[in-house]
Amino acid sequence: MINSLKSTLSRNITNARGWKTDCKIVVIESDDWGSIRMPSKEAVETLKMKGFKIDQCAYMQNDCLESNEDMESLFDFLESRKKRPVLTANFLTANPDFDKIKQSGFEQYYYESLGETLLNYPNHDRVKQLWLKGVSNQYFIPQLHGREHLNVKLWMKDLKEGNKETLDGFDLKLFGISANTTKVLRPSYQAAFGMDSGSYEHKERILSDAYEEFFNLFGFHSKTFIAPNYVWDEDIELILSKLGVSHFQGSYAQTFYNHQKNKNEIRRHHLGEKNKLNQKYLVRNVVFEPFSNPQIDWVSKSFKEINNAFFWNKPAIVSMHRVNFIGSINPENRSHNLQLLDTLLNEIEKRWPEVEYMSSAELAKLI
Repeated sequence: MINSLKSTLSRNITNARGWKTDCKIVVIESDDWGSIRMPSKEAVETLKMKGFKIDQCAYMQNDCLESNEDMESLFDFLESRKKRPVLTANFLTANPDFDKIKQSGFEQYYYESLGETLLNYPNHDRVKQLWLKGVSNQYFIPQLHGREHLNVKLWMKDLKEGNKETLDGFDLKLFGISANTTKVLRPSYQAAFGMDSGSYEHKERILSDAYEEFFNLFGFHSKTFIAPNYVWDEDIELILSKLGVSHFQGSYAQTFYNHQKNKNEIRRHHLGEKNKLNQKYLVRNVVFEPFSNPQIDWVSKSFKEINNAFFWNKPAIVSMHRVNFIGSINPENRSHNLQLLDTLLNEIEKRWPEVEYMSSAELAKLI
């Protein structure tokens, strides 16, 4: 009861402040496209045998690089609806080149483009073509999530120093091992711009690479950015301002590493808030992540959050990560979650037939 009251209060506080609209707008933001995460079902089983607590991380049980079938199933779903939803697909533009890193004796970091990554996986030969089809049809709108979903400096340090669990993952061509699945305590590798993530110049190189590679992939520059794990600092904002990014996606809470205090701190945002560089924040106020806990009634929970957003004259900005659409490891994960999304959209359109679906970039332009 207390947790429910806290959740309700937090939701109302989030939605009470900031930019408002009389329109009923739904934005679905989906992170992690293009990133490897778990390479295969066999990798999951191998890690279990080695003692990793895989049951502690739903991502590691289900998430991997999107396949031909994943993209086709998602697009079939989107095209089947009378009022077509729009998915903002937040992309990482590269993955580690494991072979080159190993050949260097873990002295040098190398990455490969998404085109190279796709060549390394079976049933991925049409994925790039399908991405572009979604862009052309305006229901799959890429935006920038970074270069890798990886704190390169921290990961390379642990590889070089011989962290056994990190090396076990590396041997499976896996970098996204969640910290809560390991025996050795360490910060998250997934927070690309968290602690020990490098100098301003290092972060500038990563983001410049990502920004240009995004353009090479999709033919336009991203106007919004979502930091991996919602962790970024003022360096990231300045670098992206120079590149042309005008809006930051995220939750109401931004985590940033305070170098002076040597710890993470939280900064809270509201929709449409400006920073000192005149960039604005898009704040997620709905969570629809059925992959994470099948015991939750996600349709009811998310519908209440959407209703609250509309009560406060806010767009409903929905967090729904890529993993919800992935079936290579567990086909039921993909099919079940698409069914739940179908039910949620039906409920939305029944209650608010005037609802508009937008991408994050469209909402940013409107704001």
